[in-house]
Amino acid sequence: MFLAASKFPKVRETRPPKLAELREIKDKMEDKFQYLFAGPDEDPEGNPTILRWSRKKKEQYIGSEKNGKATRWGVYWRKGEWVEE
Repeated sequence: MFLAASKFPKVRETRPPKLAELREIKDKMEDKFQYLFAGPDEDPEGNPTILRWSRKKKEQYIGSEKNGKATRWGVYWRKGEWVEE
């Protein structure tokens, strides 16, 4: 899942969505994506959380950014809950 420019695919500007932005469209999301909203809106340091895709693990996770750079904090969906790894 990602956010794209209004002229996508002609303009290839994409970015991962913040969880707070996704909450605005929660009612429009399919049931299979509802687990995403159980995740935190901020990391322990107060940075906003972002929905990301791990190419290495081939799964979605929630991470955070500070000043445009990814932090090392992240949570993964395990057995029905978000677990910090």
